[in-house]
Amino acid sequence: LIPKIIRKIDSDADTTKIIEPSFCPSCGSRTTRTLRGSDGAVTYCSQPKDCPGVRIGKIDHWIGSSKTGVGILAIGDATLKALISSGLVADPADLYKLNVDDIKDLVLDGNIKVGQSRAETIVENINGKRCLDLHIFLGSLGIELFGRKRAKLLIDANGDNLSSVDKWLDIDHLTKTIGDDSITMNSIINGISDNAWLIRKLLDNGVTIKGN
Repeated sequence: LIPKIIRKIDSDADTTKIIEPSFCPSCGSRTTRTLRGSDGAVTYCSQPKDCPGVRIGKIDHWIGSSKTGVGILAIGDATLKALISSGLVADPADLYKLNVDDIKDLVLDGNIKVGQSRAETIVENINGKRCLDLHIFLGSLGIELFGRKRAKLLIDANGDNLSSVDKWLDIDHLTKTIGDDSITMNSIINGISDNAWLIRKLLDNGVTIKGN
């Protein structure tokens, strides 16, 4: 269905002009605009590495669902907020260091503790997502224009050239393989480079890639 404008309806109602924010509401840094594929220019925080809002979003994206992220169940918004505010989790890799004793006494909104049973479920679900397909691992990092679907397309199209994490981490090799002549490919290359520390930390914390 392609919508069609039939007519313009004039309104006397008061309207408020939407002003683009100049500062990030989470950390107060200046905002910047970046081209994002078909979405056009999008406003971002200019200091994403130091922004708590970006950090929370990155962890939440990794946790994800069956369609995005790795799909760790039982970690809702309240639990994630408590994990971050307690200092237990600062990035997705920290999830894989958690144990039941870390989680069971966390206090959620409403002064409710997580409890032993739920803590056991959370740890079990995290451990169930330690061994991942390469495209799910890469596509869950929260890199702009690079989700699970695009990761799989690139892996399938390039065969052995992009069949392991090490080959993705070799930025010169990655650039030669996928090219850097488009906004999308530049975003992927820069995103992998910026997240190399996180990739290595995830692997150090026990995440493994199927077939690698």
